[in-house]
Amino acid sequence: EFIINKDFRGHGIASQMEKHVITVAKKWHFSNVCLATVQRSQNDPRKPKDYLSTDPIWSKMGYVQTNLTVQYHWPMLCEMNEVKEQNNTLVFWTKVIS
Repeated sequence: EFIINKDFRGHGIASQMEKHVITVAKKWHFSNVCLATVQRSQNDPRKPKDYLSTDPIWSKMGYVQTNLTVQYHWPMLCEMNEVKEQNNTLVFWTKVIS
């Protein structure tokens, strides 16, 4: 999971992390890598006010979004600091590595 504090975004950290993932995948002789992103609708109240989609980043790095999704539950912080299990949709992306 890549979560980068907004104060450090735009400095190539995700790119460096992804390069490390590719290096390890090649070492293990994998020919493909896969990642999943959380899908949120435009008006989803769980989406931060200053949210920017990471889709352009993954596309730029050579990942292709698939039609494969999965529903997954995890605890989320809600109003009044209440934690609730919530359903989330993950979208899968793949990349062929050489």
